[in-house]
Amino acid sequence: MKYPLLKKVVPIAMTYVKNRKLQDYIESWNSEIKNRIVENPEDSSWKIKNSMNKILLSKQNYEKYPFKKNVKHVYIEPFSYCNRKCYFCPNADLKRIDTKNTHLDRKIISEIFDSLESIDYDGAISFHEYNEPLADKIIFSILEETAKKLPNAEIKLTSNGDYLNEKVLKILTECNVSFIKISLYGPDHGHFDKGEMEKTLKKLSKRTNCDIKDLTIDSEGVRRNLSARLEHEKILMHVYGCDYGDTGFDRGGIVPFSANLEKENRIRPCFAPTAEFHVDYLGNVKPCCNLTPDRDHHKDYIMSNMYDGKDIFSHYNSLKFRSFREDTFRESPLPDACKTCTWPWT
Repeated sequence: MKYPLLKKVVPIAMTYVKNRKLQDYIESWNSEIKNRIVENPEDSSWKIKNSMNKILLSKQNYEKYPFKKNVKHVYIEPFSYCNRKCYFCPNADLKRIDTKNTHLDRKIISEIFDSLESIDYDGAISFHEYNEPLADKIIFSILEETAKKLPNAEIKLTSNGDYLNEKVLKILTECNVSFIKISLYGPDHGHFDKGEMEKTLKKLSKRTNCDIKDLTIDSEGVRRNLSARLEHEKILMHVYGCDYGDTGFDRGGIVPFSANLEKENRIRPCFAPTAEFHVDYLGNVKPCCNLTPDRDHHKDYIMSNMYDGKDIFSHYNSLKFRSFREDTFRESPLPDACKTCTWPWT
């Protein structure tokens, strides 16, 4: 069902908040997740503290400091393959899916873990960008290494659920996975269909031997969605399905913008490049998940590449990456790929 008469809405990232200062955005962002702290580089106390750290700390420890302080979620894409081609995803053009499954060098993944271990990393870590993390069995040994080296990290997975079953859940439990977000997709490569998505959810429940809890469905509003929880003893499993044509996530201008949303320029600052660290299957260090070097007009947004032998702290503190963060750490972010991004992140 389509809604041609519905009033278009403006995404939160495109709305102006009167008299709101950068510090207000930062405080809002920090309050959303426990222990998340993004510091304001315009604050005088931060500048003094940063200058003192530069004098007192060794170069290596000085580079570790901003990463440990700011980064609360690390994303590593261990391989390229996804078994789906959802219409709202960059994978829809099949450029990645129709080629061989390319793996990120396991040595690089281990070196990232070693770096995170050196700062006793206790944030979240995930293993997806545009791949399906459970599609390749190598994920299990990677998760085992994660649990061993990063016992205080929160291991999260985002999956389409196609490979999830009771046996896989047992392995994930043994690897200390604490949270799984299962993206539930409708027919025709991801369009919203209440009936079909409920059927898929029931099949998933049977396959995993986990009861469905807290099921809610909104199939009439502008942003149609289905939300539920699969009850498991140790892993929090949240199932969420929507029609991304209703949300307007254009992935940096790659996928069509929602017909239900006003097309505006982004107003609010974005802290994702500050609070997250992304490495894709080619070793590219990226500012966020919405930017993909699979497309020519995103190649300028590759910050660096892990195959150069440097550690994650050097990459995070590179001049190019610092400059990019400054350009997004303001109202009306400057990078072209960010101008129509509707991802809230504030």
